[in-house]
Amino acid sequence: FESGFSMLSFLPWWLLWSSTVVMINCQQDSPTKKPNVILIVADDIGLNDLGLFNGGKTHTPNIDTLIQEGIQLTSHYTAPECAPSRAAIMTGRYPWRLGYFWGTSGQAVPTEWSMLPQMLKPHGYTTHAVGKWGLGYVLKSLTPTMRGFDTFNGFYKSSLGDYKYHQALGCEQGTSGLVNNTLGRLDGWKNSNGTHTDDLFSDATVQVIRQAKVTENPFFVYLAFQSVHRSGKQAQAKCSIINEHYGTTRTDAWKLSGAMRTGLDQGIGTVVDALKETGLAENTVIAFLSDNGASHVRAGTNWPYRGDKHAMWEGGIRVPSFVWSGSTELIPAQRRGTKWSGLSHSSDWFRTIPGMAGITSLPNSGPRDPDGFNLWPAIVNDAPSPRKSIVHSLHTKEILAAAQDVKSNRIRNVVQIGKWKYAKGSMGWAGFAKWPKPGKKIVPYGLSDGVTGRVEPGTDHCRGENTNDKITFEFSMEPKPPNCADGCLFNVKSDPRETINLWNEDKKINPTHQT
Repeated sequence: FESGFSMLSFLPWWLLWSSTVVMINCQQDSPTKKPNVILIVADDIGLNDLGLFNGGKTHTPNIDTLIQEGIQLTSHYTAPECAPSRAAIMTGRYPWRLGYFWGTSGQAVPTEWSMLPQMLKPHGYTTHAVGKWGLGYVLKSLTPTMRGFDTFNGFYKSSLGDYKYHQALGCEQGTSGLVNNTLGRLDGWKNSNGTHTDDLFSDATVQVIRQAKVTENPFFVYLAFQSVHRSGKQAQAKCSIINEHYGTTRTDAWKLSGAMRTGLDQGIGTVVDALKETGLAENTVIAFLSDNGASHVRAGTNWPYRGDKHAMWEGGIRVPSFVWSGSTELIPAQRRGTKWSGLSHSSDWFRTIPGMAGITSLPNSGPRDPDGFNLWPAIVNDAPSPRKSIVHSLHTKEILAAAQDVKSNRIRNVVQIGKWKYAKGSMGWAGFAKWPKPGKKIVPYGLSDGVTGRVEPGTDHCRGENTNDKITFEFSMEPKPPNCADGCLFNVKSDPRETINLWNEDKKINPTHQT
């Protein structure tokens, strides 16, 4: 890694003796020992962004291997934007129940709602947040180490201005840069400037893993990469990745976006290598999901699903997700390399992660019971999901007006019961996007068709635009989307591309569906 910093210098002495990483730690010779859990949340990754699902057009071998050795969750849903999804993960509630209708800057989860790490700490877990927060920063009480995390190494807002050049800050310098925060002590993340955040965040997680090897205490790590969310007004990636894996990719925008996905994959590979090197892989569970679908305007793809980030079509809310462990006690051998099709939602991690450690009784965590379920027994035993429905969106004009929502013109209600998905209102962009086929010859970055990218002289840093008003994307609006202004009903099991609106027909057959 390029980083040169040591996270150990940021940790108090007593934490070095008690630290544990967010992964599941169940040793073969001590089955009663609680597992470590690492929850990885990628930013704006679609199913077709992964090499396993696009014929190798992107290079994501580490994620692909974890899916092939773990259990893929094929019906996992989130909110269509980042902050609402993260709010659901941390509280176990539907984001609209918390007042999160959109990813509005400066919005926060009210302190009346407890968060996931607070469910684990009474059971001996050390808890660590790394990367993107996005759940509140204008008051100290809203920041990660005030919400149950022992340490925080990352950034407060929805994105950093740059992947490689960072403002290492403290409270007096604002909230837009990198932060090291240990139990309320806020420092700038020193010695970070010039190092890509994929490396910084994976390296910070590796430090936690190595300490857990010494302390032998269970740990939870919430690892929220910035990748592949665009930083500032540009996309950025390592030129060496572009040169090695995307030479024949036809445009600079696709080269850059592909390399961003590979950089994320390499960061995850670094974490997995550390688990194996320390022997903790057999005592750890990794859970992975994207916070929402990919953005087609930023060279991301959700094929075979319609739509993208911000949309309520499957492409905006049905995301890649899986669980993996090196332990056959945690994930039985017969379940490895399989799929679980049970209905699941980002709010379910609030109960599922404690469930991995056998923690099934949680303390009161807010004014209303969690919307999430403990899915762990169903996932590992290939049983039906305890979740039968999802209220994806409850955006009436009255609710949005009461919440003083700035996007109150986006009225949409989306509810799912099993395979049946009902939608009414504005659903968002409704096209289909695929990763483009490679060209026949290698073309250097900066010289490909489309927007011209820029290589910073003397560095491994490539940057450029990746918006669809300046480059040609492989997307289609066919089959044309149904108009859901008066209501749509889709069977997303037989029609995952949401092409056939059964609403009017179904009302005649089954009037109770309308109710």
